[in-house]
Amino acid sequence: ANLAAPSVFAFAKATMGTFAPAPNFFRTALNCLAASQQGAKSRRKYLRTAQQCTKQLKVWNKQGHPNCPHYLTILKAEEHFLRGKHSSAIALYAQSIKSTSQRGYIHDEATANERLADCLMDYGRRDDAKSRYEESSRLYREWGALKKVEVLEAKTQKLFQ
Repeated sequence: ANLAAPSVFAFAKATMGTFAPAPNFFRTALNCLAASQQGAKSRRKYLRTAQQCTKQLKVWNKQGHPNCPHYLTILKAEEHFLRGKHSSAIALYAQSIKSTSQRGYIHDEATANERLADCLMDYGRRDDAKSRYEESSRLYREWGALKKVEVLEAKTQKLFQ
């Protein structure tokens, strides 16, 4: 998030108020939420950008955009995780995994599994986290995101040495 956050912040700022695909707003919000935890200096900017992106996703959700319900659930889970509300975050991630799986959104299912794994690790549930990291890697591989698989597997190996 440290490397990606400045560029996603610039993207969100440049496209706010214009039409941009919902996936870009989702990824921007997710990255900004992560970046907001890196330090107090830019925390407000990142949180504001995440809120603006989430607000736009809610508008598109009301208009019936098919991706927005699971995007909003993942973002809500992320907010709960960042506030230390692990139990509700886990339930929301599980809900988003189920809905993305049912709809065939493999990449979003992989993202939700990865974020759930991070939450489980933070909560001390290492065995559950490991299986979610493995599932995330499997899904990213199925989707064809081989570099992401490589990065995630290196992270997993480091965590579980």
